[in-house]
Amino acid sequence: MNCKFFAIGLVVSTGALLAQQPTMHTESAQTLGKEKVQAGLAAEYLRKSTPPPPEFPQSLWRMFVLGWHQGVAENVNFDLDWFGGLSASFPNGSRGFDWGDLTVSTKIMFFKESEGFPAIGVRTSVKLPNSSYAETRLGSNKTDFHTYVLLSKHFDNIEARLNLRFSIVGDPQDVGVQDDVYGFNAALVAP
Repeated sequence: MNCKFFAIGLVVSTGALLAQQPTMHTESAQTLGKEKVQAGLAAEYLRKSTPPPPEFPQSLWRMFVLGWHQGVAENVNFDLDWFGGLSASFPNGSRGFDWGDLTVSTKIMFFKESEGFPAIGVRTSVKLPNSSYAETRLGSNKTDFHTYVLLSKHFDNIEARLNLRFSIVGDPQDVGVQDDVYGFNAALVAP
């Protein structure tokens, strides 16, 4: 791997990580390609404009947000995304700290984009419960599972993306603790 291209990828993908998380996350069905890496390091600041209940954070810093996406085959990516250190401020003036959750994902592109058809792929993810719920409410302390159907198509310089998602949030072995969530994300991405 050429170090010059790695450094450019590190800078470019940092912006992509900041732009895509946490409020609007859409995935392209395109993969990176074999032996290609996209890495990013970022910090995020989130603030609720309406004061939450006293036990929930009013503002949150995510420091050392890391992303490592690697093409393990021409049509397969292996991704690691970590939210780093979480520092929260609460409405009563107290502060809390915890380590962020790690998400491990695999993306497979089944069909490449062609003249009349979009690229089609699937992404599966598991969020590991590194953050706790007790006291700071910065994490769920549960393992979450996500499956996405990905469609993407280029129209000149604009990429249209459509993601359909099914998630199991919480513990599927305890009654009343699991939530099945369906999602739909769409975006137009311009360079």
